[in-house]
Amino acid sequence: MATKRTTAVRKTKKKAVVKTVKKAAVAVKKTVQKTAQKNITLTQGQLAKLIEERAYELYCERGCSHGDNQHDWYIAEKEVLKKSKIKN
Repeated sequence: MATKRTTAVRKTKKKAVVKTVKKAAVAVKKTVQKTAQKNITLTQGQLAKLIEERAYELYCERGCSHGDNQHDWYIAEKEVLKKSKIKN
């Protein structure tokens, strides 16, 4: 059984993760917008990093529950490619 302190620590950690994810989401959006505006070609590594960050953001938006990672990746890939005007 979780104590009040354990529960408080978990809530604090979850808030910190959500805050970090929100910052990462803003960074991803800015990078994609700059890329789309300047017609810069992303390397495979850069593209994968953007997709990875967005997939993690989706995971956190779902409450950090496990078991849907492939769906998160698919949605993230679709969003990033659409925003950067790259067709898969």
